[in-house]
Amino acid sequence: MDFRKLFVTVFLLITVISKAQTFDEFFKQKETQRKYLTEQIAAFQLYLGYIKKGIDITNKGLTIVHDLKNDEFHLHSDYFSSLKNVNAHVKTYARVADIITLEKSILATCHKIKTIVTFQKLIDETADNIEELTILLTNGKLEMSDRDRMDRINHIYEDMNAKHRFIISAGEKVQINALQKQRNLLNTQTLQKLY
Repeated sequence: MDFRKLFVTVFLLITVISKAQTFDEFFKQKETQRKYLTEQIAAFQLYLGYIKKGIDITNKGLTIVHDLKNDEFHLHSDYFSSLKNVNAHVKTYARVADIITLEKSILATCHKIKTIVTFQKLIDETADNIEELTILLTNGKLEMSDRDRMDRINHIYEDMNAKHRFIISAGEKVQINALQKQRNLLNTQTLQKLY
């Protein structure tokens, strides 16, 4: 009997410890296999549903990012394109006409006193200012905001105004010198007649 007790004890231990097939697994293997495969298919279909939802969420997110990026790009593109166009208010800015009037006055004064003194550098700088003004007022030449264009026009105006003051002052000095030379010549002639 000791042998039977030992055999039963060992059999029970092996059954408890081992992970052997159950009765259904051993005797109904095809049905059990179908059951396991059906459970696996159901689990895979559930995972497939999760994957499809994840892909949909990812695609929606990528579409949103793409749309935002393109909208942002178009906003920047529109802004920079608008900088190439000159606003009508800038073109009709009063300082523009003042600059042209100053240029005409500078050139007229230079031509008046041209015989005595040459002001070629001043004339060249005046032409450069007018060329810059033309570029500022021409569409597609520069990418600048209206404020920047007006600031640049104001700078040109100040420069032209300083040149105008200089040439007027120089013209007056030249006229005074010419009058003094003429007086001196008349005085010399009068003195010569007297002696």
